[in-house]
Amino acid sequence: GARVINMSFSMPTESEELVRAMGYAHDRGVVMVSSAGNNGQLVEVFPAASSQVVGVASTSDVDARSAFSNYGNKTVTVTAPGDAGLLAGLEAQFGGNEMDS
Repeated sequence: GARVINMSFSMPTESEELVRAMGYAHDRGVVMVSSAGNNGQLVEVFPAASSQVVGVASTSDVDARSAFSNYGNKTVTVTAPGDAGLLAGLEAQFGGNEMDS
């Protein structure tokens, strides 16, 4: 079975179905990771705001919050490089274009 689930989406409210699915995964030791969202706002979004999920926000090449990235301690657990300019540089250095996950 899965050990990690990447959820590259965000919603303004929880879904009962998603909560049940995340509970099932959590009970089986699955690590769940989700986008904090791309509205550039201090806002709680799901599934990133769930206590069972690692919420990830985007940073720039100078390790500052990306202007488009949502923020806040209820939604964001960690940050990771995500600006288009930074990713273009990584793609040029390492090849490929599958940098979104």
